[in-house]
Amino acid sequence: MCTDATQVFATKLMTRTHPKHRSINTLIHGGEASELQRVNWILTDWSCTDACYTYGSLPQHGEAGSLLDQCCHNLEIMQWLCGMPVP
Repeated sequence: MCTDATQVFATKLMTRTHPKHRSINTLIHGGEASELQRVNWILTDWSCTDACYTYGSLPQHGEAGSLLDQCCHNLEIMQWLCGMPVP
């Protein structure tokens, strides 16, 4: 937890810009599909390679953990496409 008010925290959630996600959003919110009743999100064609950690700005393996490194993007795109869960 950051306690220094001069520090800024930000995350880049770029999955909304991917053409397949934009198409899905159009189908869901454009009236072409009926109302969603249930969602099962399986994403198997996207992962972060070792190069992301070696040459990029991502933390080293284990520093932030997969929930922060990868899953935040899946959770964000599901929320963008489907909205917040309703109990």
